[in-house]
Amino acid sequence: MRIRKLVLLPALFLPAPATAAQTSAVPAVSIEYGTMFDLICSEKSSYKIDPLWVQELESRLPAFRREWESEGLKLLQTATKIVGKPFPRKELAVTLTLCSYPSMGRPLLVNARYTMKSFVEKPNTDQVLLSTIFHEILHTYLDGF
Repeated sequence: MRIRKLVLLPALFLPAPATAAQTSAVPAVSIEYGTMFDLICSEKSSYKIDPLWVQELESRLPAFRREWESEGLKLLQTATKIVGKPFPRKELAVTLTLCSYPSMGRPLLVNARYTMKSFVEKPNTDQVLLSTIFHEILHTYLDGF
């Protein structure tokens, strides 16, 4: 009998398993190109954004969105399942930039330059961009606790 008490005691300190409501409570994520941000960034920093980069990003946005809906949603659901808490927000807007700013969680800004074939000879895969989006979203999620 004593052994059972010792085995069960540590279980009291573990977080409760996530409920179905918690794991499904992920935000709707929109992914947009930050046209205005890049215009201002380019003017203020004198960083030249090649129109070919913009054209490529805009043409690839639908594919990025589809990939996010397919893979990103699963990542967010897994995160809530592991953490056991829902996201504090119902919607998140991810702004993609081609300017020289780094990716960050607040504001939710993701640099997409290195995914563009028109920017680098060997671009990052779309999965790297989606991973960066997930990474930056995790900052907003975990900062909410």
